[in-house]
Amino acid sequence: MSTKNEILYKPKQKKVFGKERWVATLVSKKQISLDTIISDVSKNTTGQPGEVSGMLRAYLGRIRTHLLEGEAVKIEGLGTFYPRLSTRFVEDAAKVSVNECIKGVMIGFRPEQKLVAVVKKANLRKFTGKENETEE
Repeated sequence: MSTKNEILYKPKQKKVFGKERWVATLVSKKQISLDTIISDVSKNTTGQPGEVSGMLRAYLGRIRTHLLEGEAVKIEGLGTFYPRLSTRFVEDAAKVSVNECIKGVMIGFRPEQKLVAVVKKANLRKFTGKENETEE
């Protein structure tokens, strides 16, 4: 059974430059839904599930709005989400356009250094096959 702050990994074989090699890949037991988070927050606060749901959904809606307006959103303790472009190089400034240079708009994420430090300290454990898994 998994403990808190434990990240599972397993070996995976891949072909690299025509040779078989092994690499460590992350294993996740499950993906957590917003409903699960709402339930957890409700259990750990005085908010009822409906109130928590309304607040979190409104919070996420405001984050979406700011991102769509080209603004970065910093969430204390987590990190910063920001809109970013996927682009290719072109020969001159006149060709910097949606059709010539910009491949798409994406969401970037820059984690807070405190969060990065905590994740780096998490225990790594080799997957035994007894846990429920989905590959990342």
